[in-house]
Amino acid sequence: MHRIIVGIGSNTIDRWERVEKALHWLNEFTMSSKKSSIYHTKPEGKNAGSVNYTYANAVFFALTPMAREDLEVKLKQYEVDNGRDERMKTFGIVPIDLDLVYFDEELIRPNEMARDYFRRGYEEIFTR
Repeated sequence: MHRIIVGIGSNTIDRWERVEKALHWLNEFTMSSKKSSIYHTKPEGKNAGSVNYTYANAVFFALTPMAREDLEVKLKQYEVDNGRDERMKTFGIVPIDLDLVYFDEELIRPNEMARDYFRRGYEEIFTR
């Protein structure tokens, strides 16, 4: 079994529901999961000024038998199936974002660890 940590975010009008739906979906193929609460954060990054909505975010920790490559494909396919495309990215619109931050003990996305939108949920899970 592999330990995974996934950062989840959305900045659409229905952002809260989109994050909640993604959390439920992740539970379908993982076990022994823990999740943070869903919380709001301000936009960060190069398109932050053009985004009208705050983000809904959450962090998800679980065990999975899936290989890293298979899991990454599955996460990206979920994003596409739920409205994510390059055109929206240009305008700073993020229907759903699922980032594999840790796989086993490997930190895949070190930049996420420095961001408030990830740290908040991560610390909620691992300091309880």
